Amino acid sequence: IGNCLTSIIKEDKYKTISTSDALGTITAYYDLIEKKIYIDEERSDTIEWYPLDVELRELVSIERNKNKQKEVLGEMRESVTIISKKKQGYVRKIEGTYYFHPDYRLNKSIYANHKSDFWDLFVNESGSVSIRNEIYNYPLYKSTYEAIEIQKRPVSESEFVIDSNKVWVAGEVIR
Repeated sequence: IGNCLTSIIKEDKYKTISTSDALGTITAYYDLIEKKIYIDEERSDTIEWYPLDVELRELVSIERNKNKQKEVLGEMRESVTIISKKKQGYVRKIEGTYYFHPDYRLNKSIYANHKSDFWDLFVNESGSVSIRNEIYNYPLYKSTYEAIEIQKRPVSESEFVIDSNKVWVAGEVIR
């Protein structure tokens, strides 16, 4: 999907910046108070937004993996595995294993309505930031994202300003 993914996290919002030679830069803004995701593609004049408090898949299972750990950022880390399925499309089942760093806590109550990709369940179980994601989209592909560095620093509100010169539209939610 990309060459590099950067995440910037505040208590009530976060954003991800994905860069790709083929796709350019795609920034996703997650507003946990307004319960919306805004997608800003560098090569588009439109910003699409989607509801954050709606899950479009069916949960099959969630499991905390205390004994099955992996080394990430120099230490053995626990993970949470979430399996879900879709009724439509080429991807029928998604199995994600998310390793977390317990020193970087998230407020569970603020994430309670982050239904997209069952992230509310991950945060409720781990209480922490994900630092390695292994996601299988059956039967098509597997993607892996792993943190190589965490920088603890003040985060400014200006880092979450969305381009007001673009057209903002509600994205089409496909169930």
